[in-house]
Amino acid sequence: METAGKVVQFPGTRQKNNRDKSHKITNTDGIKYYTDQQIRLLRRNVRDQAVLDIERNQLTAVREWMAIDLLTCTGLRVAEAANVRCGDIKAGYGESALFVRDGKGSRSRTVQIPDSLKKHLKHYITWKA
Repeated sequence: METAGKVVQFPGTRQKNNRDKSHKITNTDGIKYYTDQQIRLLRRNVRDQAVLDIERNQLTAVREWMAIDLLTCTGLRVAEAANVRCGDIKAGYGESALFVRDGKGSRSRTVQIPDSLKKHLKHYITWKA
């Protein structure tokens, strides 16, 4: 059986008066995550804007769509995605992987990518060339 712990007050410390309760902490770790619905909405909006920019011969939304697609499909950190180079993409026949250099803790790793991202990466590289 578990027993409830006892609160011990150390000498020299005093309890703070919690009068101001207007500041609610809803997320204790301070990290915010997008819901699946928010991610789908973001992806759809950026993709639609990229289609419009292709018709207008503009580049910004096409790059943004590539970045959003890469981040949401792989779960890479922003710094890791910024370090991705064309040579890091293994998208040949039977290959669907992305080499990530200098990840968290200066570690390198390989991330598997879905076929939809593989097609998008190939299309983006040919469009960029």
